[in-house]
Amino acid sequence: MEKEDEMFSIWSLVGVILLVYGVIITGCGVYYIINGLPPTVAGESNPSLWWGIIIFVFGIVFSIIGKKRLG
Repeated sequence: MEKEDEMFSIWSLVGVILLVYGVIITGCGVYYIINGLPPTVAGESNPSLWWGIIIFVFGIVFSIIGKKRLG
């Protein structure tokens, strides 16, 4: 096994963590939509849903960057 096979990019690790958090937060946002949204300062917006999607997208981007750095 070569040294290159054992390397793991920090970009990939951060990407995976962001993907997991994005799925969890997006799930909470969807749960709020299905069961009724609690009142927020912003009114009728659903910050859990939007931030979950944003975090999920950044997780995908970081994972792609990590694969390209090692590739």
